[in-house]
Amino acid sequence: LPLGIFLFSASVRNAQLMYNAGTQVAVTGGGIFYVGGAVENAAGLFSNAGQTTMKGYFRNGADATGGFGAGKYFVYGDWENNDVFTADQSDVVLTGNAQNITGTSVTTFYDLTLQTGGTVKTQTLDANVSHLLELNDCELATTDYNMNVTNASPAAVTRQNGYVSST
Repeated sequence: LPLGIFLFSASVRNAQLMYNAGTQVAVTGGGIFYVGGAVENAAGLFSNAGQTTMKGYFRNGADATGGFGAGKYFVYGDWENNDVFTADQSDVVLTGNAQNITGTSVTTFYDLTLQTGGTVKTQTLDANVSHLLELNDCELATTDYNMNVTNASPAAVTRQNGYVSST
C-alpha cells in the first residue's frame, strides 16, 4: 500500500473492540490506525510501525511489535501484556486517566511516555524501559514491583512534576 496507508474494514473505525484472532495486522510507517475502543491481539501478530490509537485498553495475548521501527501506541486504557511484546524503537504513550501496566508477561518498552497530568499509572508486575521514561506530570505507582530503566544516561528519565511512588 502506498505511503504506509493501512486499510482495514470501515466498520473498525467506530468499533468498540478490534479483536485479532490469528491474522497479521500491520500498521506501516506513516500509517494511522484508530480504534474507538479496545484492541485485543489474541493470536497472530500486531505490528505497529505507524501510529495506533486505541481509546480503550490494549491486551496482547500473542506477538506485538514496534514494526521494526519507531511506531507509536497511544493507549487510553490499560496496557496488558500476556505474551511477547518486541518494542523495537516504539513509544508507548499511556494517555488515559487511571491506567495499569499489567498482564502475565513483563513488558520491555523502548520509550514509555505517561500523559494526562495529575493521573496515576499503576504497575501490577515488573516492567522495563530500555531507552526513555517520560513521567511528565504523572505519578508512576510501582506498588511492590520494579520499573527498570536500563539506559544508563542521566537523560533516560524525564519529568515535569511527575514522580515515581512505591510501597
